[in-house]
Amino acid sequence: MFGLTRAPDLNRPGMTWFNCPRPISLGERRGRVLLLDFWTPCCVNCVQGRPTLTRVAHTLSSAVDVIGVLSPKYPWERDPEAAALAVDRLGITHPVVHDRDLVLWSQYAARAWPTLVIIDAAGMVVGHLAGEADPNRLEDGLRRLIHRGLMEGSLKPRPPPNGPPINRRGRPNPISHPGPGPRFPTGLHVGPWPGTLAVADTGNHRILVLDRTGGPRLRVGADLGFVDGPLEDARFQAPQSAFSSPDGTALYVADTGNHALRRIDLRRRRVETLAGQGWRGPPLLLGQHAQDAILASPMDLALDGDRLYFTNAGTHQVGLLDLTRRRLRPLAGTGEENLVDGPAEDALFSQPTGLALDHMRRILWVTDAEASALRALHLGSAPRVVTAFGKGPFTFGARDGDREDALTQHPTALALLEDGSVVIADSYNHHLRRWDPANRRLTTLDGPWTADMAGGEPRGLSLTGRGRLAVSLCNHHRIIEVSLSEQPPYSS
Repeated sequence: MFGLTRAPDLNRPGMTWFNCPRPISLGERRGRVLLLDFWTPCCVNCVQGRPTLTRVAHTLSSAVDVIGVLSPKYPWERDPEAAALAVDRLGITHPVVHDRDLVLWSQYAARAWPTLVIIDAAGMVVGHLAGEADPNRLEDGLRRLIHRGLMEGSLKPRPPPNGPPINRRGRPNPISHPGPGPRFPTGLHVGPWPGTLAVADTGNHRILVLDRTGGPRLRVGADLGFVDGPLEDARFQAPQSAFSSPDGTALYVADTGNHALRRIDLRRRRVETLAGQGWRGPPLLLGQHAQDAILASPMDLALDGDRLYFTNAGTHQVGLLDLTRRRLRPLAGTGEENLVDGPAEDALFSQPTGLALDHMRRILWVTDAEASALRALHLGSAPRVVTAFGKGPFTFGARDGDREDALTQHPTALALLEDGSVVIADSYNHHLRRWDPANRRLTTLDGPWTADMAGGEPRGLSLTGRGRLAVSLCNHHRIIEVSLSEQPPYSS
């Protein structure tokens, strides 16, 4: 909690606003309670807090305005176009100001993503909370503040003075893009049938299976929701990975927005939930039955027989689901955030996202996005975590070199090559990188596709055979195929 402090104004020169017809000043919002959300698009905890903000904006709309303050961590997030895409991708409809130079971040003394600041109806800062808020406690506190404002006469309930949400180009801010093509696609894996590709069509809340020409062989899900049952009725929320079983009878889905692992049974044409309750959970526990487990933003999957590995990004862990026994446990990570190697149960991660399993060498490669690192989880009777490169949450860039020199910027996905090296989707650098474990060196891949990737945020990778690689360009709503031997690519 703060002492009683006059809130600095939000209307500053040079800042871009989204979802409101003009910049917002505190003077025009006097008489209303304001909830400022300091966030950044890369932060899984910021994304996990969105349902709480939506709840507040809906249930307390007569007295409370929610205003987002996009406070960048990475250089790419300072670009107004990147900010606009993030607001669109996450479906945010309340006003957002792009604080690209961290002016408001500094004046409101924010120190972590996310940070919530509460301003009362008289324009005074009365609350300051770092981290994800408990929705019930936050709502109770806001209701008490509303009651106090009514008693003092400072609160003037009224409908929020916003017009219809608009984007920075003056057009309605889109929540969905109907159509057959993908919207903000992320994870890619080899599909269940020859020559197909399984795609997490994240922005459309569905799973696609595309054929060699890019045409859809299968669509599962259409509207946001959490529904099992026949394929035509099933619903997902921002899934980020779909992994096919080797026999092509099932697709395993990281249903990120629902905090769940799901299975699409292609023989029975049904969807079932394997683990997850639909809300964000605490760190993974030992000895859980899958149906009782509560997950936190699972983002990618890897299948090894009846063992389903998954990244539990919201608690900075890698988990393991035994599909036969239906038991779930943490495989690596304690739930604390940092970059620490050692025995898997003691290692620390910073938002692990992508996975690639090297069956021959028994290594599970992990992109540790917020540490801008590549980690190797050595499997066996005593699993261990070793950092290939990366120095921690606040060291990032775009530099080739050995373990000490190599830098990436929020890597998100991996693809394993036949020689044991891995291709990395270096999302915020908009490049493909290759880590060679034998030489312990990172290099940047180049080819005719490089211009296509500018601003695209690659978020998914999958080998398609004959030295070719499928890449999802999230911001471009496209999936391209590139040749690792620099042959001309085609796109779908």
